[in-house]
Amino acid sequence: MQFPKRRLIARAFDNISGITVQLGLNSVYHSINNDVPCPVLSPLICVNNSVHGTSPIHSTLALRLSKLCYNPGVAYSNSCEYLPLLDVHLDSGMEVYYFEIRRSYQWWMAKMSVVFACIAPHGAEAIPELAGDMLEAFAETRRGMEQLAAEMKQDKPDTIVLATPHNLRLEGTIGVVTTEFTGGTLEANNNTVKLRCKCDRQLAKQISENAKKQGLPVVGANYGASEGEASCMPMDWGTLIPLWFLIGQDEAGPNVVIVTPSREIPLQSLVRFGRVVAETAEFSGRKIAFVASADQGHAHEAKGPYGFHLASAKYDEEVKNAVLKNDLAPLLSLPPQFIEDAKPDSLWQLAMLQGILEHTEMVGRLLSYQVPTYFGLLCAVYLPKKNV
Repeated sequence: MQFPKRRLIARAFDNISGITVQLGLNSVYHSINNDVPCPVLSPLICVNNSVHGTSPIHSTLALRLSKLCYNPGVAYSNSCEYLPLLDVHLDSGMEVYYFEIRRSYQWWMAKMSVVFACIAPHGAEAIPELAGDMLEAFAETRRGMEQLAAEMKQDKPDTIVLATPHNLRLEGTIGVVTTEFTGGTLEANNNTVKLRCKCDRQLAKQISENAKKQGLPVVGANYGASEGEASCMPMDWGTLIPLWFLIGQDEAGPNVVIVTPSREIPLQSLVRFGRVVAETAEFSGRKIAFVASADQGHAHEAKGPYGFHLASAKYDEEVKNAVLKNDLAPLLSLPPQFIEDAKPDSLWQLAMLQGILEHTEMVGRLLSYQVPTYFGLLCAVYLPKKNV
């Protein structure tokens, strides 16, 4: 078997019982036309000049070799500031090489990026324990949420980035929650549910930093204590309800990053923020799911808190058509007065989702839509085009 040119990284000589070499992926980066970072090297392990295992970047290095282990960490590079490290433990006679195996930019980006996205409503009665006598009325949405959860779990994301309209309401500023945990309770129909999730603090901070570099109005927000168990953002219903289905009580489930859109900034700024999320995901060493927690028009019923307006039904129809046509962009051009009359809480999270879709080609599918009370509930899933 012929191999390309190789470069010796380390060798454990006969008189050394064991050493550890840390291989940072920043050391194997170069630039195409000085602007597009592209990994060109893939680790290959040799023992006594005999190949024992190969591995693409980011996967565990040749688990067939018990000498090796994989540990996530952070490396710094001018091209990329958020990369894992590989700790390679060497015993006597083992040599580590990098072989120059070129990979395309698209191949690399497909490995660690946004692998799942969805529009998920947050009506409390979708949770069976909170439904009371509305159990059947919310059945279609509940089935849609259960299907979202089932499809997401097939992609096994490491982190869920969830955009909610009901957490921090920062005037003119996008919020990125940087706590270590998020947790809370939700009460409805004389019953209570409780949920607590671990946050991906490292990814949250990287998203915030990258967004600021793009000139976006973003602030990171901790809560309670600087670190530890008490660093815990109270979980709003726009966060708890989708995560109840997507993670539930699974302690081994994905970590969470909560982001909060601002309604005082241009929608295109929220689109740009969505792109930042997708770009950061590429270099995070993680598979990311993006959730737009969103209910549609809130003026479907005269007895509801916002009264009745025909614009709610029309707005919901616009969103359904946008999903069915796999094109959310027209929603960004809807007249402000129409949005005010329709009273949705979805448009701003959908703008972030549009940024994800502009960066990562995905195909949308409508799972459910209903109006059991005064607001519209819609479930839609987005999967990378290559997976559809």
